[in-house]
Amino acid sequence: EAMVAYCGDDAPVYLFPLVEVLPYERLVLDPGTVHARLRVLAVLSGLLKTTCPPLVIASVQGLMQKTLTPSMLNDLSHILHVGQRIRLESLLQQWTRMGYEQQSAVEIAGSFSRRGGIVDVFSPGLPLPARIDLWGDVIESIRLFDPYTQRSQESIETVTVLPAHEVLPSLGDRNTLDEWIRLLDFSNCSEANRDRIHEELALMMAGLGFNEEGYYIGFFNDATLLDY
Repeated sequence: EAMVAYCGDDAPVYLFPLVEVLPYERLVLDPGTVHARLRVLAVLSGLLKTTCPPLVIASVQGLMQKTLTPSMLNDLSHILHVGQRIRLESLLQQWTRMGYEQQSAVEIAGSFSRRGGIVDVFSPGLPLPARIDLWGDVIESIRLFDPYTQRSQESIETVTVLPAHEVLPSLGDRNTLDEWIRLLDFSNCSEANRDRIHEELALMMAGLGFNEEGYYIGFFNDATLLDY
């Protein structure tokens, strides 16, 4: 808050927040915290442009917590632009695997909706959601809109879509992850806990989420803010 007061409200000052879930602790991740972290990583990666070099503020714990690798963030993020030809069904499936939830109306970051040839998406890196109008399989226009009134605002030429989750094993190196899972030692686990972990790992490897994904942050992720 002090840096914003010194630098101005529109200065590229970012907080890299602490995820208030310790590794292997069964609590639900706060989506707003996760999205704020992803936004900072995207800025440092150059996926989101700033007018001058950004200033990032982080606690020691936030700095140490694991996140997506830079290569994975860059591979999953993509830019859509007016005039681009897309395969809509494949794109929507990809967004689901990236952690987005399909809703009837887009009101919060990390969600998308589809109504005929109109697709709404709210990327964690955007201040407002984007409305994509299609003519067949070609993007005819992209407009930002107010998530509360659902009214369109300014038109833009491009929109950058970032991942919506930090834990995305189904989109990682499958051979490496399968080997990590194979080497897990369940000798000190009860049968119920072992079965539960196997079930959750299978869900995540299939790209299906559940409320306690934060339990596996320290297992699937091996990068930190310093890697950016």
